[in-house]
Amino acid sequence: MNIESLISRPAVHADERGKVYEIMHGISSASGGQIFITTAYPGRSKGHHFHRRKTEWFCVVSGRGEMKLREIETGDTATIPMTFDVPIIIKIVPGLAHALINTGTETLTAVVISSEIFNPDDADTYLETVD
Repeated sequence: MNIESLISRPAVHADERGKVYEIMHGISSASGGQIFITTAYPGRSKGHHFHRRKTEWFCVVSGRGEMKLREIETGDTATIPMTFDVPIIIKIVPGLAHALINTGTETLTAVVISSEIFNPDDADTYLETVD
């Protein structure tokens, strides 16, 4: 697994008023995709699944956690720390099982872009525990 190919570091623009993080731009898909926010309470995790066709991009915008990854084909694993203080964007490609875990004491919030709109009749979500 080439972790560096899955991570990008957003441009950060700061002044006396605060900061702007350019977390996601230039992303498009034929199906239109969607943007959503997910939260995880302290000590809890979200995900534990993989997709066969969907790509997702995750960026933590508050709180502290980690993304656990496992390639379905090879079994390779990785754990990537995620926090708003040092923002990164993780690209979840098809065949990459993933779980976002809140390792902090506050609610973790992440912005997610998905390459396709969620369809409960064709969810492209396959349960897979990531430890």
